[in-house]
Amino acid sequence: MSLMRYGVAAIATATIVLGLGYIVQSDGTSDTRSVRKASQPTASAVYSVASSTNTVGAAIFGMPRAIDAPAIHQFESEAALVAVDARFAEMETPQASFMPASPLDSCETDLIAEPRFAAMVGLALQSPCHPNAEVVVWHEQMVFSARTDDVGGLALDVPALSSSATFVVTVDNIEEARTIVHVPDADMFDRAILQWRGTGNLQLHAMEFGATIGDPGHIWSASTHSPELAHDGERGFMTRLGTSNATIPYWAEVYTYPTGLISRDGQIKLQVGAAVTEENCGRELDVKGIRTNAGRYLASSAFEIEMPGCDTVGQSFMRPDLFDTLTLAAR
Repeated sequence: MSLMRYGVAAIATATIVLGLGYIVQSDGTSDTRSVRKASQPTASAVYSVASSTNTVGAAIFGMPRAIDAPAIHQFESEAALVAVDARFAEMETPQASFMPASPLDSCETDLIAEPRFAAMVGLALQSPCHPNAEVVVWHEQMVFSARTDDVGGLALDVPALSSSATFVVTVDNIEEARTIVHVPDADMFDRAILQWRGTGNLQLHAMEFGATIGDPGHIWSASTHSPELAHDGERGFMTRLGTSNATIPYWAEVYTYPTGLISRDGQIKLQVGAAVTEENCGRELDVKGIRTNAGRYLASSAFEIEMPGCDTVGQSFMRPDLFDTLTLAAR
């Protein structure tokens, strides 16, 4: 099944700075920043530049006035630039991603991961130099926002999307910590993920084996089903990840079904619910989804949800046509 490819690029948010660099041409001077050896190509190489986004979503690009002076923009949404200590010519530029951090003395960040029930992973972050900080957690094609406490700590449970699960935590687009954990029971569970960013209040709803809204088989973020029930092979469960206390929040809702623990034929229908608010009315929401099959296969796609007009604020609606129905066969 094809349910969304999520391109993980650390430069995808509206107020995050992508990079800082310069346009440099070979001009015959002795400055090593602009001269190549005779044995190398002499074509001019373009460097990446600082980038930010204004409140209406238009890109703003900055070019340097001088070698080490970036242009200054006068916009209300102007974001502070993150210091960059390396420059890459266009032909040498690495793939867009987050930048690794060099820890300061007594300022290291620790990230510990341990497997738990139902192929969940317990993450524990300790980052004393980032108290009350906005962080972003990356796992496979999934990304979501979180925030540390007063001493730079963070603890949460995250569904593993593979048996060898890599987790990365970034602060201001800088990679602060990375860890890998083996999840032995990942092949017993299938997962479907709804992912978005911003203020859209979305929910993923799973209707197991003919259930309708409000039935015991209706699984969503407000239901009481738990990983323990799924581990016992009873029903699936939903996990909501993200926080609104972020510059641009990243959200993910993950539906987990214990395919390897239940021998039952039937279908599970996935629907997307949305509440119309003053922030999202009359807009198109970019939504992404991910599908795993026994912790080994990731299928992804992207789609848009057109929100009703602002005269419907306060109402909710369901979209049953965005995800494929999951058809299960008894094992």
